[in-house]
Amino acid sequence: MRDALLQGPAENPALPADLFARPAALGDEDVLYALAAREQLTRAQTGTLLAAGDPTVTTYLVRTGRMPWSDIPEAHPGRALDAVVGGVAPPAVWWEAATDPDAGVRQEVAHEFDAPSEVVAALAQDADPRVVAGAAGNPRLPPELLPGLARHSSTVVRVAVADNENAPAAVLAALLADGGHPAPTRCGACHRRATACPDHAPGVRRVRLAAAAHPAAPPAGLAAFLDAPEVFPVTTSAARTDLPTGFLDRLAEHPAADVHGPDETLARAAAENPALPETLMKRIATS
Repeated sequence: MRDALLQGPAENPALPADLFARPAALGDEDVLYALAAREQLTRAQTGTLLAAGDPTVTTYLVRTGRMPWSDIPEAHPGRALDAVVGGVAPPAVWWEAATDPDAGVRQEVAHEFDAPSEVVAALAQDADPRVVAGAAGNPRLPPELLPGLARHSSTVVRVAVADNENAPAAVLAALLADGGHPAPTRCGACHRRATACPDHAPGVRRVRLAAAAHPAAPPAGLAAFLDAPEVFPVTTSAARTDLPTGFLDRLAEHPAADVHGPDETLARAAAENPALPETLMKRIATS
């Protein structure tokens, strides 16, 4: 009960600085988190929270950038990764985290948008497709590596390539057509197993849909998705200004263009498109 009563003052921004240590000393996790989440923390206060010895609170402090690298205890589990996520890691620490034996750690590093491009490029050569996928979708990846990754054996990696904002039109065209060449030999359903699935069709479908949803996908390859039940590829198309009128006419017939339907995303995207013909805009507006 006493710890619960202290959580209120710990969350109170008016808590006097000289009373900070008292609730922290009790070691209650909820109270410690309430103190750690305060907007302004002095170095002495973060030291007080560290002294409580709760590694999850330390992780929170580091990952939210509230603690410099020099203050993170050397014995703290996940020290390098937490510093990377928190944006307080020196360059050498990025490499330490990127070469961690745990693939989950490497995957987190690969996803970090602040990662040095050379670190992301190295992770794109990882043995684990989940790590490679993290790197393939990261905009910090050198763009010249994307064509090679688009031929990766795993559909998981190819989807990440299609999601990368820097994916070139030629790569997107290949993925859009049939999932890319050569045909993938692994997908999200089987990459953790020793034997591959007999059919990677669902994975290939995800690759093609991801490519269709990319704003740089060649218009010529998008027509095949006009009747797709998935909304996100056609919603992206509805906002484009480089599509022929006939394409937009067909787009307006998609069930998701119904402004009275449960999902108005496509209708809004089309209606805001400056290239939308007036007759088509009226049709959507009055549907």
